Amino acid sequence: WNPPAPYTEVPFNIEIANVRRALYLCDLPDAFHTPLITVGGIKTVHAFSIMSPSKWESLAKLMSKQKTTEGAQLILNTNNQRLLVALSLWAQVNITLGKKFTDFDTLGKVQLEEIATREICATQADDSAELEDLADTKQYISWRLKFQRFCRHRYNSEGVPYSYVIRDKVPPKDYNTLMEELVYLLPVDMSNAQFRADSNLVHSYLESAIKAETAKPLVQRKSKLSEQCGRSVFLAMNARFEGDDAKPLNLSEVETKIGKVAWNNSPNFSAERFTSTLCKHFNTLEENGSVW
Repeated sequence: WNPPAPYTEVPFNIEIANVRRALYLCDLPDAFHTPLITVGGIKTVHAFSIMSPSKWESLAKLMSKQKTTEGAQLILNTNNQRLLVALSLWAQVNITLGKKFTDFDTLGKVQLEEIATREICATQADDSAELEDLADTKQYISWRLKFQRFCRHRYNSEGVPYSYVIRDKVPPKDYNTLMEELVYLLPVDMSNAQFRADSNLVHSYLESAIKAETAKPLVQRKSKLSEQCGRSVFLAMNARFEGDDAKPLNLSEVETKIGKVAWNNSPNFSAERFTSTLCKHFNTLEENGSVW
């Protein structure tokens, strides 16, 4: 059996040596290294660090159809994949922190096993975390906690939970996991393409969930997709309904608005608009415990 030509074209340099060290830590035999590096395109530490769980899974499926130079089938078992995911995350956090990270020599198999056990348990998806509606702003705090949980168990293409989009302004003093640390390290700037896409999706989640009339204005769709920032909406809602800006609604003003709504069959104020305007005001009163 003659191996594919790319298997023989991996140059020996410090980056390749570091990647081979990483694969060794993940209990992959030497015969697997060159095929993985060439087929997966993992020729640098940075390339290794950005391998998300879904990318490792896809690569594992692809590798199962390959063979080593000795003819053995290339199988990445569950434990291999678990270690690869954890080590990639560890490398990504170190690189994001701006450390002069060049190799995996500071890590041993025992330490990697500890990291993998902690990270995999902490990042398992939870399908029971559902998107719930906010129908009454008096229930905002309990709804907010459920929404944060929902975002923690939904992941972007890079394997990062969408909770990073709506993270607190002030990070915790200590992190329980590498993923939690990464959540606070990633940029939350609309000039960043990945954040912009993720923030737009979080905005759509909020738009779908918000039913309370007093909260709807905060989540109104913008004219430009680039301005659909789920983070800014979420923070604005926190400030309005549980932060320093939180204050009782002036129900008398709402009642006054109802008294001024009148339909005169004007083409600029249709019956549908008249009805929807009244419904909006009555819903606001109901949400705040008032019957007019």
